[in-house]
Amino acid sequence: PREIMLPAVGQGALAIEARAEDEEILEMIAFLNDGDMAACAKGERAFLAKVEGGCQVPVGVFGSVENEELQLEAVIASLDGARLYRDKLTGAKSEAEKLGGELAEKLLAAGGLEIMQELGLLLDK
Repeated sequence: PREIMLPAVGQGALAIEARAEDEEILEMIAFLNDGDMAACAKGERAFLAKVEGGCQVPVGVFGSVENEELQLEAVIASLDGARLYRDKLTGAKSEAEKLGGELAEKLLAAGGLEIMQELGLLLDK
């Protein structure tokens, strides 16, 4: 459950690539686009970009949409799990990337920056 562990960014999201100018293909696959999932993925990816994390970094983030609002919940943990910084933000789906960035800044300021620096990341902040 999310109370115990948050997933890595983009878990459960399906991405389909197509050429921007290929209108026929874009029209055929348009029904696959889920606006709520897209907002979740954008917020999660913005969080990860701000903390400069990756697959080997103890960072989790989960986006969900309830009542037309995006909720992002994230965690930055030390490798041994002894230190854990966790928080969440809620806002408009249209502000997904902004919310992801703000949540990252919040967790970095709370102590996540020290963890990321110990891992050799975010050294210039």
